[in-house]
Amino acid sequence: MKYLLLFTPLILLLSCQKKQEKDRPALAEQVTIYRDTWGVPHVVGETDAAAVFGLLYAQCEDNFTAVEYNLVKAMGRLAEWDGDERSLIRDLQIRLYMDIDEAKTLYKKAPEWMQHLCEAAAEGVNWYLRSHPEVQPKILTSFEPWMWLFHFEGSITKNIDNDIQGPQRTDIGSYYFPDQSSRDASVWLDEGESNSFAVGNNLSVTGNPLLYINPHTYLHYRTEAHIISKEGLNAYGAITWGQFFIYQGFNENNGWAHTTSYADNIDQFILETNSLDPAESFIFNKDTLTFTKKQISLAFKADQEMKNTTVEILRTSLGPVTHQTEHGSPVVTKIHWRPLKSLEQSFKLMKTGNLKEFKEVLQIRADATNNTMYAGKDGNIAYFHGNFMPKRPENRDYSNPYPVSDSTDVWQGLHEWDDMITLEDPENGWIINCNSTPFMSAGKDSPKQEDYPPYMATDPENFRVRLADSLFSQVRSLDIDGLIDLAYYNRFPAHMKVKKSLVNAFKESGTNFPELNEPMRLIKEWDGQADETSVAYNLVTLYLFDGLLQRIIPINGPGEIISYVNYLSDSLPAQKQLLLFKNTLDSLTSEWGRWEVPYGDLVRYQRLEDPLSQHFSDENSSLPMARGSAIWGDLSSFEAYSSDKNKSWYGVAGNSFVAAVEFGENIRAKALMAGGQSAHSHSPYFDDQAKMYTEGEFREVLFYMEDILNNLESQYKPGEELPRQNHSKE
Repeated sequence: MKYLLLFTPLILLLSCQKKQEKDRPALAEQVTIYRDTWGVPHVVGETDAAAVFGLLYAQCEDNFTAVEYNLVKAMGRLAEWDGDERSLIRDLQIRLYMDIDEAKTLYKKAPEWMQHLCEAAAEGVNWYLRSHPEVQPKILTSFEPWMWLFHFEGSITKNIDNDIQGPQRTDIGSYYFPDQSSRDASVWLDEGESNSFAVGNNLSVTGNPLLYINPHTYLHYRTEAHIISKEGLNAYGAITWGQFFIYQGFNENNGWAHTTSYADNIDQFILETNSLDPAESFIFNKDTLTFTKKQISLAFKADQEMKNTTVEILRTSLGPVTHQTEHGSPVVTKIHWRPLKSLEQSFKLMKTGNLKEFKEVLQIRADATNNTMYAGKDGNIAYFHGNFMPKRPENRDYSNPYPVSDSTDVWQGLHEWDDMITLEDPENGWIINCNSTPFMSAGKDSPKQEDYPPYMATDPENFRVRLADSLFSQVRSLDIDGLIDLAYYNRFPAHMKVKKSLVNAFKESGTNFPELNEPMRLIKEWDGQADETSVAYNLVTLYLFDGLLQRIIPINGPGEIISYVNYLSDSLPAQKQLLLFKNTLDSLTSEWGRWEVPYGDLVRYQRLEDPLSQHFSDENSSLPMARGSAIWGDLSSFEAYSSDKNKSWYGVAGNSFVAAVEFGENIRAKALMAGGQSAHSHSPYFDDQAKMYTEGEFREVLFYMEDILNNLESQYKPGEELPRQNHSKE
């Protein structure tokens, strides 16, 4: 009997293993996951579908919560997750364009190859849950292929978010929920800031083109992965959690980097009728246009319980009604919404082999959010400003709603490819974009503003593009390390301008402020470098932020930061500059007990297992940072925020995944990930890159199988975890 009891647990274990093997999906046998010594998954599949299956499985291993959250949010079910009334407004905004039943119908119309990929993605997540019963989803107990038709955009500033948060914010909340307003909706980060640089072979030390991929986003918004198949996939880079395509990265031939575009491709049409009754109609282009109604069911969490509400929405052939004017006229908000085409474009980019093929894929014109930078083995570099661009009359202000009465007032299809703002192989040998005007993308070789409609490029000039333009204009040659050094340049334009102004102000009026003698001495002697040990750098940074908080001039967006700094430095009287600076010192002393606070004591990096919670604490371990906000001109941005609970400011956004790539006979790349690959604090990959991240220390990317195997940590099939091998990272 004792022997039987001893063997019973073993028998049960073997029985469970056999059942798991029996239930193992066929795709799981067709894919192998190789984890390197940084924990990066290199997913090798027999087919594209098998690779996608393994990719989603690997993502779930690293951060299932982020995979589920992103799909929940994309489907318009965020209020079920957080119970925030603003999320309910955002959920409805999504459902105005596509409800759940419509996504299922659209999925049936998807090409067979795309259905296979969506099925593989869903199966990969479901297999992870079946093989990890200890993991409990918060909302989605089963994942279905059609869900990926909502999760088609990899950008942090998705098209829907642009509509709610951007210059054309609709009053959907107050229209459909009279006691709420979407104008109060907010996200963690208000700026969509990123950089992309391309260096041509005439400027490259090795003669090989270079690409710098530098998205600024929530620090852990994306993961890093390598996806390979026998059907032509071999792409490496950053993936937004839950998606099955490399959002920005490279393959064995070329690479691509995105920056959020301010190209205007959202419009609001005022319909000239006061009736919203479907039985009524109005004349549009000599035709009768009617409203259609649809009942939308929305779930939300309230008092720890799930509740439901039903909203009756209105649509027209021009788009959904989102709100009305003060005179009662309905307003339709027209945006890009082509999920199948968007997924097709993003996936096919990974298989391009040269610039010609790359442009053919871009001509699908289904990316409504991004600018795109290109570099490749073919020796080409290129820049494409915007992608999805509706054609409409030029003599109109599209930043506000406008009345329409016939077809000439609305979109006339899409602009042809030759109409778009593009730049290929400029003579100077470099191209830059920092969410900035394309007319500063290549110095004197930049596209000319007068050649394009105003709505194609409403992007502002900012401090980052000014700095990048200045640095690249002085470069005579660059290699990978030089490109990284350039991106980590540590004298920021706003700080340098304000330093000079403060010194002059103190020289003029300093006798009235003897208490400023010592801090002003530090600022005068400061060499302008961003350094974690610098007190002067910290004082100037806080002074800049204090001016914003006190609204010495109104600021309505990132495009006005240069005007703010110019006013602060050139127009604000010396006496007021010093009063503002004294306020900065007083606030710092009140909080810290002294004003002599080094920048790195104030601004810190702290890895959270649940970044959605934002529960930073001065009591927990953290690392000092030297980088600053992108709005002041820091190309390697680190956006840190204060809270009432802590003295230090903790980073939530900025540099996330960063890579520098050289396209020679063999690909060479260096990369860096904020914190590490895994979201689990018990994992060795949770914070193994944390110190490297704070110091800007890049690692070599393992792209070729020989290098992967020489730096292998584990190798397994999904559901079949193998013992870890303790390889050194040296």
